[in-house]
Amino acid sequence: MDAPVQTPLGRTRGQRLPWLLLAASVAVLLSRALFLPPTLEDIDSVNFALALERFDPRLHQPHPPGYPVYVLLARVVHAVIPDPPRALGLLSALAQAALVLPLFALFSRLSSTPGRAALSTLLVLCCPILWFNGARPMSDSVGLLFVISSQALLLRSLDKVTTLPAASLVAGLALGVRLQTGA
Repeated sequence: MDAPVQTPLGRTRGQRLPWLLLAASVAVLLSRALFLPPTLEDIDSVNFALALERFDPRLHQPHPPGYPVYVLLARVVHAVIPDPPRALGLLSALAQAALVLPLFALFSRLSSTPGRAALSTLLVLCCPILWFNGARPMSDSVGLLFVISSQALLLRSLDKVTTLPAASLVAGLALGVRLQTGA
């Protein structure tokens, strides 16, 4: 059996990985949170803000189909951050920070080395359109988190079938975040 590879910090690569993923998540959160919007940008974000107080898709609070899972998550953030544009924007930033782990898990399954998986994750998180959406008061980033999480869990279920129900649940919830994610 091979001895664990020591890094310059004296830890094995496996011991450093959780800390590196945490650091990446914090960096993503900070890079998005610095640009939270002071106002709502379009009619859809206005509809989401209205749904923070009263959920009624008939009145476009929010617009149909209603995005019930997204609104529920937004209300949790809004309970802490009372300003609707900042609460919705922070939810997007938090979703992208949480995206680090499922993205890395997905790319780990698809690539041959952890280094390639890390580089792929970094490239996705540095994509300008993703970065832009990371502070927008919209459901895009949260929907992406749910879809990538379900994909990572589905790939994991190839080895561990007990993760299939969780993958199915997350995929189903994704439709309540952003209907387009199911397409």
